[in-house]
Amino acid sequence: MGDEDEAMSRAEIMDGFRALTEAIEIGFKANQAETAALRVEMRAGFAQVDRRLALLDDRVSGLEGRVGALERRVGGLEDRVGGLERQMSSVVTRLGRVETRLARVETHLGIVD
Repeated sequence: MGDEDEAMSRAEIMDGFRALTEAIEIGFKANQAETAALRVEMRAGFAQVDRRLALLDDRVSGLEGRVGALERRVGGLEDRVGGLERQMSSVVTRLGRVETRLARVETHLGIVD
């Protein structure tokens, strides 16, 4: 009876081992399926991020173009302001000469303020 009990316990052990192995395989397959689903989800998320980054890159490029155009316009305006400052300086100089001449004429004519 001891050998018979021992033989049955070995059979039970083997059955338990097979059941455990099957459970591990089922769990492994479930993990593989979940991992595959997560990879698909991650790839979709990465694709969406890539599209958003591409849009952002396009917007930044557009803004860089606008900033460049504005910088050129500001440079042109600065040049014009510089030219106006030179002209104004010339006008002020001429006005000073006219005032000097006018003062001479007033003195010559005896006009007093």
